[in-house]
Amino acid sequence: PAFETMSASPPAGRRLNRNGAMRVHQRVDAASVAHDGSGALAYEGYGSDGYLIQFSGMDQMDGAIETINITDLEGFTKALRWVTATAESAIDTGEWCCLTTKLDTYNVRDLLKWGTSDAEPLTVSFWVKSSLTGTYTMSLYSVRTSGQRSLSKTYAISSANTWEKKTVTFDADTGGNAMHAGSEQLCIMWALASGSQWDSGGSTSSWQDYAHATWLGQNGNDAIITTASASFLMTGVQAEVGSTATDFEYKSYEEELRDCQRYSYVMGEQAYSVFAMGAIESSTTFLGLVNFPQTMRSIPSVTVSGTTRCWDASSATNTSSTGMQTNE
Repeated sequence: PAFETMSASPPAGRRLNRNGAMRVHQRVDAASVAHDGSGALAYEGYGSDGYLIQFSGMDQMDGAIETINITDLEGFTKALRWVTATAESAIDTGEWCCLTTKLDTYNVRDLLKWGTSDAEPLTVSFWVKSSLTGTYTMSLYSVRTSGQRSLSKTYAISSANTWEKKTVTFDADTGGNAMHAGSEQLCIMWALASGSQWDSGGSTSSWQDYAHATWLGQNGNDAIITTASASFLMTGVQAEVGSTATDFEYKSYEEELRDCQRYSYVMGEQAYSVFAMGAIESSTTFLGLVNFPQTMRSIPSVTVSGTTRCWDASSATNTSSTGMQTNE
């Protein structure tokens, strides 16, 4: 008899990162960000859920990070976009800028098994589109019980304003200690600029204990941040165990939202929506119980914005700030 040969599909659940197609953006569609003037504080501005721009030491640069609709890449309808408005005239010694996402501690500890003799490599594939070509740097930054670990790799953007798929494989890290459940997550960082304090150590061919000079050790491209109107877009980000990149694993919007709400939950986005029930303690204080749709990664912090209306039995009102919880 004739038998039909069928190729095996990649297993479900292989994508370790959340929101790789940038479909979830709970906060806002765009966030304008600028230096804080202190020359020290690392600023964080979110675009798509789980993806943010971080920078430190900048004294001129500003721009916008946002989630945009795209129609020029088959299979994807959303992308994360950074656009530089005011360019940094030069990148000083202590300045740096990266786009960052984080993997859940449990995935690093249980699936990658870093810090043990059974450690696995990590492959990150993604689609990128930039107005500027050149060689760019990615870095992994991992906090362990024994201290920080890091490793950087490079990739090249060959054609301006054209979607290109990139694949970067990071070696397994058998050194250091394993991550524990309450530690900071593994950071995947796409460098957009770095001063000599962060890249003067040159190439890092293998994992090592964190040092300033080798954190972004192979970066030699600051043009995105030093060029007005320069743009950098990403989508289709997939981090997976092993040294081979598989096709992007699509998940339903509900699954992606669920994963994102473990880190951030925005309440009261629509008029007359109820986000808490409780009691008015005073003219300025409301005590309420909020039911989170997912178990949060850790005890949440709260960011407040806008106003809310608290109703009592006689329809009297008391106006106070609403709460938007975030805990990336």
